[in-house]
Amino acid sequence: MSEPWTTGVLEFGCVRLPVQLLDQSAEGFAVLADEPPGVKEGDVAQLHTELGAFEVQAMNSAEVELTEADGSPETGGPAKVYRLGLRRLGDLHPTNGEARKLAARCLRSFLDRLCSSGVSMVWTAFGLVVTVLVVAGTVVALLWSSDNLVLKTAPRRIGHTSPASPKVSKSTAGSQKISLLERIPKVLDTRSDTRSDPMPKHRDEAHQYGSEEFRRDLRRLSGAAPFMLPQVIDELKLTDLQQEQIHQLEQRTSEIMREINSQRQPASRQQISQIRAKVLEAARQDALDTLTDEQRARWMQIVESEEGEPAIQDSDNSEL
Repeated sequence: MSEPWTTGVLEFGCVRLPVQLLDQSAEGFAVLADEPPGVKEGDVAQLHTELGAFEVQAMNSAEVELTEADGSPETGGPAKVYRLGLRRLGDLHPTNGEARKLAARCLRSFLDRLCSSGVSMVWTAFGLVVTVLVVAGTVVALLWSSDNLVLKTAPRRIGHTSPASPKVSKSTAGSQKISLLERIPKVLDTRSDTRSDPMPKHRDEAHQYGSEEFRRDLRRLSGAAPFMLPQVIDELKLTDLQQEQIHQLEQRTSEIMREINSQRQPASRQQISQIRAKVLEAARQDALDTLTDEQRARWMQIVESEEGEPAIQDSDNSEL
């Protein structure tokens, strides 16, 4: 007969028939039963073994004789058993309770065979330990495969998709571009003592479009910085992409200014001012290039409305 750990139970209807696994393949199983199986060809049953639980279909049944050399029971002569061919229909994943019941049935079957065969107590104890270990491993494997099946067959969460590359928010952009805010007057950051907004609001009466404070900010800022004023953004109706381009342009301008200030080569204050003026003029032109024709025309109207006002020179550039 087969080894003790190949025992199992064939269930069909209300009948549970102890069997021993004789052979198995991807197509099906061959099992031995001490009693007539009582199933007909084509009947569907469940085969529970230490190797797993399977849904099977009876293909054929025959009575065979086994000798002691073949592993027959305690009788020395031939023993009649029943060989049953089963076609494998699929795997079963028992619940926790079914797995425990299966392990208990297999353990009881093995102990009954040991006691009836008259094996010594030492070998009985050894076999008991081995059986407990094998059964415990089988239960763990069954439960593990059952949990994995639930995870694999569970529907994926709707909306659990990898997000698209998010646009840089204004708050994030501001935190990444603190260096370029150094060139903007403190008035932009202190619009109101009772407000926590980092950028000015065009609805503030003191800084509305056309107010004295707005004109002062517009004259004081150079390069691409004026296009970062909320009032200018609203008037020109700058898109998010344009605002991001202007932010990046102003950041590069600030980095160039710091590089100019870090040069150790001797240069006069006039030369430094000329270089700085060229950089700011280039930044202003690059910012204008990001505008549409309509936006550029509106910008010229804003600039022309400020003509006649003395422009404030960029005297604080040396601090950058």
